[in-house]
Amino acid sequence: TAAHCVRPKPRSFRIKFSLWMKHRKQSTTDSIPVKNIIIHHKYNPQTYENDIALVQLEELNLSDKCMQDNPAVRAVCVPWSTQQFQPNDTCTISGWGRDREGISAAILKWANVTIISDCQSYYK
Repeated sequence: TAAHCVRPKPRSFRIKFSLWMKHRKQSTTDSIPVKNIIIHHKYNPQTYENDIALVQLEELNLSDKCMQDNPAVRAVCVPWSTQQFQPNDTCTISGWGRDREGISAAILKWANVTIISDCQSYYK
């Protein structure tokens, strides 16, 4: 996730899976506690450089049916190095974010984007 979205107090977070409307309860949403949050050691909140963090979830009891019977949630396989995305490949991204007026989205946003070869050149 983005580092600017989390603070390093994992006990105050729960990850919600299959949530697509922020302010309305959905029957397919599962909620899992967070065990740890690791923010990139070079994250700069002023410039958003290295704006990335890893979220480690708590382990669930084997008897806990959460996530197991949810038709809206599936595991994502990490690609082999030979299957990694290449420049000009199309990918789908999603997130809550804010609109042009700075208002936080109530419904999950998504878009198809094209992978670029050198993002640094776009920041100059």
